[in-house]
Amino acid sequence: MTAGTAEDIRITSVKLTRTSSGTGAMADISSIALYDGTTRLTAYKSLASETVTFSASDFLNSLGIDVSKGQQ
Repeated sequence: MTAGTAEDIRITSVKLTRTSSGTGAMADISSIALYDGTTRLTAYKSLASETVTFSASDFLNSLGIDVSKGQQ
């Protein structure tokens, strides 16, 4: 994710969707978390109904991810 050049942004929701069948059962996918390199940013969640959504309260700082303008 990259912020534009105008201002810093805060990401408060990230939705991941499993799109490929045949790559394992949904029950095989668990303990999903978002990372920045080796640093975990969110609580662990399980895949439900082909998707997992991280909201602000799932982030370890309870706020989301801050991205400085022009940065990734």
